[in-house]
Amino acid sequence: MASPEHCLIIGLDGAVPEVVEQYARQGLLPNISKLMRSGAWAENCLPPLPNASPTCWTTVATGASPATHGVTSSSLYDRTRPLTEMRAHAGYCSTSNRAETLWEAAERGGLRSLLISYPTSWPPRSDGLQIGTTDTSATDGAFGIRHQIFSTEDVSAASRISLTPDDGTLRGLLTPEPEPGSWIVDDEARRDAPIVEPFSWTVAVTRENEVAFHAPEGSRRRLATLRRGEWSGDLRITVRTSKGPRSLKYRIKVIDASHRARRLTVYVTRLVTTPRVHPPSLEPIIDRIAGIPTYRDHFNVPNMETVDLDTFIEIQELGYDWITAAVKRCRRVTPCAITVVYTVSVDTVNHLYRNILEKEQAADRKTLAAARNIERRTYQAIDGFIGKLLSIRQKNRLVVLLSDHSAVSYRNAFTIEQALKQAGLLVTRKTRNGEEVVLGRSAAICQQDMHIYVNRKGRNPGGIVDRNSHDEVVNRIIAALYDYTDPVTRSKPVALALRKEDAAVVGLCGDGIGDVVVAVRGGYGRIPGDDVHGHRLPGAEHNGKKMRCLLLISGPGIRKHVRIKRPVALQDIAPTVSHLMKFPAPRDTEGGIIYQMLEA
Repeated sequence: MASPEHCLIIGLDGAVPEVVEQYARQGLLPNISKLMRSGAWAENCLPPLPNASPTCWTTVATGASPATHGVTSSSLYDRTRPLTEMRAHAGYCSTSNRAETLWEAAERGGLRSLLISYPTSWPPRSDGLQIGTTDTSATDGAFGIRHQIFSTEDVSAASRISLTPDDGTLRGLLTPEPEPGSWIVDDEARRDAPIVEPFSWTVAVTRENEVAFHAPEGSRRRLATLRRGEWSGDLRITVRTSKGPRSLKYRIKVIDASHRARRLTVYVTRLVTTPRVHPPSLEPIIDRIAGIPTYRDHFNVPNMETVDLDTFIEIQELGYDWITAAVKRCRRVTPCAITVVYTVSVDTVNHLYRNILEKEQAADRKTLAAARNIERRTYQAIDGFIGKLLSIRQKNRLVVLLSDHSAVSYRNAFTIEQALKQAGLLVTRKTRNGEEVVLGRSAAICQQDMHIYVNRKGRNPGGIVDRNSHDEVVNRIIAALYDYTDPVTRSKPVALALRKEDAAVVGLCGDGIGDVVVAVRGGYGRIPGDDVHGHRLPGAEHNGKKMRCLLLISGPGIRKHVRIKRPVALQDIAPTVSHLMKFPAPRDTEGGIIYQMLEA
């Protein structure tokens, strides 16, 4: 049997294994179904605790536990700040990872890698090729203007426009609302962000319902003429900023247009520069790729009253086509033994609709049907993306299809803060901006839903607990968590509460974790229903869905059409891939090779 010469890793953020199997059985995912027939499926692949995206993706990349790699949540604890503050989203930054990655290990073995959009991988730490699009939080610092919706109608999230009759046409202005800057590496990243000078497009709607676009305001140059449902090709605009001109690329879609009804709704994609790339010499090559790089602006879409489902799916497919083209272009520049791509679209759907889909959140029949269509078509679009990647000719290719975590719905409202407040450990007050922690009266504060810190004098700014009282407060926290009873179900929401000193048993230790770490059982979460992962106990179940990960491997050296029932973990992926590809495992790997997937 030939050994794999190339490994394609496809990361699907939040993909639910049970949903993948359901759609595959229905014949809706032909490319994934083909991989299932030719490969091995892990039925019980567990994420780490917390099952937060940066923690999970770092675990995949390193084969190490959060205790070792140090990415213990999305936003990280900083003892120089009051406990009401964190290093926002810092877990997505590669500098937060203390362990060697799979691609760094491959480089030690003489192999190159290509990473596109992989979370926690920027800034680059190897000499391989890397493209950081705005689909990954760590590269949202790449300059761009968020996507825009313009409408004459009362459309959620749209900028309201008006149309004025002029010589048989209807004319109007589309003026973006730029949101400058980067937000990911730290809160302070916005401080030197360029300010964009205002600009507008002009539009004209004819009696034939054709929409002509001109830009900038006052220009006679026609950019595109589109009818309802049509997209433009790639468009360019140079905007003026406080730091000089920036050339941006974008596309436009006419969602709705009626001259007779004086109605117009227009979608404009994110206006983007060339994505961040490594090495810099890759930039002109990537800049010539047609299409729009994948981006995260759609995270609040498809709210059902905002853009239609077709538009939402088309936005995803624009990104998938761009990634596929980037993979092809990069292969011609530098052959790489490992290619890693990523999409967040399933996680988007989970956060918006998982509780509706599982009928845990009240919704009428029309809304439920729409949510089901959104989920089904999102998975189908991903299957099409996988098919395009697999159509790129490659001899002896190993394919790893995985998710970082799943999504578990819930019907009962619970937050860690409820238990702490009930025990008098946390004090809050209502303000105009919502509920606010009273730091000077709170002995314990929860960060990132599962890390509880004692608000200690001399350690935490604004601390009130003496060092000698630390252990007493920790004991009170744990008692409060286990004592808390849900008033509706009369059951206990907290599945596990551990002292920091005992948390190594769940792969957590070090300065970055709470004095107490908590895992919540299935069926409980923060209302409304977008709290579908993060502090769930790995393996926790509700409505037939478990907090586990999709893991499907196919290719040379892998058994065909088999299901592995034994528990495996995300940290087992890196050593399994390195074993098959014949390069040393990452130095800090704690996982093991999944031998049951391998051919004898």
